[in-house]
Amino acid sequence: MYLSKAETRALSEGRAPGLPAGVPWQIRASYFALVQGHRWIAGQYANRGWCSAFRLSIYPWEGQGYDGYRC
Repeated sequence: MYLSKAETRALSEGRAPGLPAGVPWQIRASYFALVQGHRWIAGQYANRGWCSAFRLSIYPWEGQGYDGYRC
């Protein structure tokens, strides 16, 4: 899934959905760290004028992850 410059900037400034009540604090802490990490990375790409992309595949030998690219 490729994001435009505006979408990358919005991701860096946006909020993630909250977790349901009753989720253990360990999961909440991990989720918070994951969200903040992706927001920071998206901000770095946006500051450089790049776009970002999430790469997902059902095949384990294909590349997967979150990347930046020039657009």
